[in-house]
Amino acid sequence: MTPLTTSAFDLPDRLSPKADPALISEDEQHFAAIAHCLEQSIAELTERLAAARRAPGGASRAAMDRDVEIHRLTARLRTLRRFGLDLCLGRVVPADGPGPLYVGRLGLTDSTGRRLLVDWRSPAAEPFFGATHGDRWAW
Repeated sequence: MTPLTTSAFDLPDRLSPKADPALISEDEQHFAAIAHCLEQSIAELTERLAAARRAPGGASRAAMDRDVEIHRLTARLRTLRRFGLDLCLGRVVPADGPGPLYVGRLGLTDSTGRRLLVDWRSPAAEPFFGATHGDRWAW
């Protein structure tokens, strides 16, 4: 994982008005929550993978199930380690809804069940990709 060491809003001086805390603080907090959730998920999956590798293989179906689980955990870890802040593709702000909906390269939920990122392939992300200057998809 690429650690979040600087702000995504670390802009050159000529763009400093865009980095006004009133404009970006909510997004920075959300990005920090994404980074924290990624770290937690990677640590948890690493422990689960180590435990699965230590577990006895068993015979026939049990051995296959263990190997499938190891493969699944390894693939998920590889995916999570690949991304940092670039996991988030963008956000959609509904015209009259709750807060912004953050769209990501994959879905991500924190330990309390709060949805941090909606997978870009899900129907919920459609307004993000379908919106244009002429048609905002005012949900």
